Amino acid sequence: ALGSEGGELSEIIFNLGYLQDQLGYYNKTESLYLELLDIESAKYGKRSDEYFQSAAALLDHYSQTQEYEKGLKLADELRKVV
Repeated sequence: ALGSEGGELSEIIFNLGYLQDQLGYYNKTESLYLELLDIESAKYGKRSDEYFQSAAALLDHYSQTQEYEKGLKLADELRKVV
């Protein structure tokens, strides 16, 4: 299955989300990053570097889209994990 080899699917989703944010296509980025967090949580755990890197990208997305409440909620969830 795609993604079972070295996190390939995770890398594709992360890069797609990053590119969409950089190009200003914000409307689909949140759902990509949320899906990515679900995948990485299941595969690596919420304390993994992979999970935190993706969460940081989602925090950056929330900052770019001025969705500060969502960003604060995610930051609070991350704080509880560490």
